[in-house]
Amino acid sequence: MRFIASSQGVRVVILIVTTFLFIYGPTAVSAQEDFVPEGGTYVIKEPTAWTRPKGEVTVSTGFTPWVIRGEIAILDFVLLGVAYGGTDILGFGKPDFNPYPAFQFKFRITNGGPILPAFSVGYDDMGQGRYLDGVNPYLTDNEWKRTGRRVEFDYNRYAIKAKGFYVVASQEYGLLGALGFHFGGNYSIRERNDDDSLNFFIGLEKSLGPYFMAMATYDVGFNDDNDNALGEGRGFLSAGVRWGVSDDFDLDFYVTNLLDNQEKRLGDEGKNNRMFYITYRWFL
Repeated sequence: MRFIASSQGVRVVILIVTTFLFIYGPTAVSAQEDFVPEGGTYVIKEPTAWTRPKGEVTVSTGFTPWVIRGEIAILDFVLLGVAYGGTDILGFGKPDFNPYPAFQFKFRITNGGPILPAFSVGYDDMGQGRYLDGVNPYLTDNEWKRTGRRVEFDYNRYAIKAKGFYVVASQEYGLLGALGFHFGGNYSIRERNDDDSLNFFIGLEKSLGPYFMAMATYDVGFNDDNDNALGEGRGFLSAGVRWGVSDDFDLDFYVTNLLDNQEKRLGDEGKNNRMFYITYRWFL
């Protein structure tokens, strides 16, 4: 009897939920379709689930290191992008360009809005910092200790790895302006010689009046925290602010790697880094 009662209770709950979705669902979907977020396609360096309206082109360039990125919305829910960069481009050092351009793709599965989050899947192979293509001495030493054989492995990675394949959810609320939350998981397929773990990241945005947006992100760094890798297990915390000079023009300033997560193995390059970004948008 208790099982029957329990089974009947489950069916009642399912019936109530189904009825609620049938009545309320179209209204919720309509609200989602009309929703236009204030947040961008990235929070600092972390992808969000948001895309741009069809036909919008975005070009941004950042210093330091130097990065240039372009995106185009071929549909309201599909973004394509390309990026390239390098280190020591400005100043007296010898320029060190990345070995290949990076590509981005994002497909928004749900639109998101004030009721339900947006979900997107994508790919991004643009990392942060210097591209390291020399021999990883930590892999060599660990392989020697493990097997007695000295085998060389190349880094073949950015200082902070690219996201690779990712899935991300974004939700934005109206709370004294806009308040956005983002949570995602990623797997870097090109930069896994030293650590091939699944990784996670979060982001936060809060509008400060009509022109400014405060931003903070945290990359857990699970794919960069073993004995072979560069990270020290603290993850990558970043914070910054965006100034919306106009509807088409943004200026971003932020500091990445606030926890100095790679200082032990990269020295000064493993500490926090200040970056400045200029972004311009237009429609084709």
